[in-house]
Amino acid sequence: MGKIDLGLSLAKDVTTFLKTGSSRSLLSKPTSIFHGINPTLTYPPTGKTFALPRFCTAEMKQAREMNKIASRQIKSPITSNFSKATAEDLRRLTSTSIEDSYSRVQWTNPKDGKIYNLLKQGETEDGKILVRILDQDGAFVKETTIMPKEIAILDNNYGSAFELPEFLDMTGLKKENLPTELGELSHAKAVEIFAKRSNPFARYTIFETGCYSGSSRIDNDKVISHLKNLQQGKKYDYINCSMGSETFDITETCEPIYKKVCEEVDKLTSLRGSRVLFASGNSDGGIFRRKAVNRFLLNSNTAEGVGSLDKRGVISDFSSSKNSKFCQHYEQGEFLITQTSNGINITGQSGTDIVFSEKNPFVGMKLGDILEACNEKPELWKYMQKLGFENGGECMDDIAYSVFPKGMRLDGTSYATPIRTAKLALNDMMDGIL
Repeated sequence: MGKIDLGLSLAKDVTTFLKTGSSRSLLSKPTSIFHGINPTLTYPPTGKTFALPRFCTAEMKQAREMNKIASRQIKSPITSNFSKATAEDLRRLTSTSIEDSYSRVQWTNPKDGKIYNLLKQGETEDGKILVRILDQDGAFVKETTIMPKEIAILDNNYGSAFELPEFLDMTGLKKENLPTELGELSHAKAVEIFAKRSNPFARYTIFETGCYSGSSRIDNDKVISHLKNLQQGKKYDYINCSMGSETFDITETCEPIYKKVCEEVDKLTSLRGSRVLFASGNSDGGIFRRKAVNRFLLNSNTAEGVGSLDKRGVISDFSSSKNSKFCQHYEQGEFLITQTSNGINITGQSGTDIVFSEKNPFVGMKLGDILEACNEKPELWKYMQKLGFENGGECMDDIAYSVFPKGMRLDGTSYATPIRTAKLALNDMMDGIL
């Protein structure tokens, strides 16, 4: 037997040996799918553990792709006149009513980057959501049912969304200038609004973490209690935690309370498969604070961090935990507050986020009428000042169309986090639909 014959015979023997008795060969073993945020691999003979590339897991590949989509759409916002929509679909797509605003969403399929408009049609008796799917131009694609994901929001209903008085000091506004709906907007409620406008089909439950009225601090003992309870009973697919405590020393020995919280976070992920997302934190921009890290992300092995993108589509200056070991996701986190015909918009999504109750007494008036009204009713001058027109000014005509001072903003990684949490849940819900 020659060398070539011997080689062929050996190859056949090896192939036969690798056959397991079924029709499938061990040679065709599928590629392993890794999961998690910072995966490792242990070599059994030596017990040595190796760190794998951070973005080699299924979740982190999706995070990277979604980060690209978020940045791209901030730089080049999605525009469409919905030229292919039916009359009723067009009405729903462009309406600023609170009902229509919270029953639609524009969804980007992370698998191919295609954009769809999803309209809620109702709910079935078995708890599914009936959805009408349109393409970017409003053309009908299909109707389907999707199973809503359960999202838990651990947050503080006592803390203000604007972190008063810091917000007022930064903007120069006075507290009395804030509309009631914004001045009394809690941190938890704002987080919920951002989540619902990014995914109106999921189910949300808020778990209170605040200490007491007037405090913006988080009660970590309450957080631990909630996390323990979430390990049992009803399963939540995603846990949104727009909270943090920052340090610029990643080698520090954190207070035991942070370690206890993170132990329960990791246990929750292990026991229930829930994905837990934390805000990356907001630094003040100082030299040292640029390296600030959220202690919860520093001490947890499974919590995923969400940072903020600015209006240019790049990481916001205040966004902390910039190392990808701690922060893997990025969404828009800087928002200009605007008024709509039906209220207030804080999310940048089309439509109305909050119904505005206070009426502008000057609506429809011309400049001369406004001055005459103020002379007859001096209290109206106070309303004019509330809208930012201290002395009337050259733009006094604008007062008849304003409901709050221009240039008000709502910024923070706290609001980027529910956007990403809701989008991840929506991706799961739409998986296999298109």
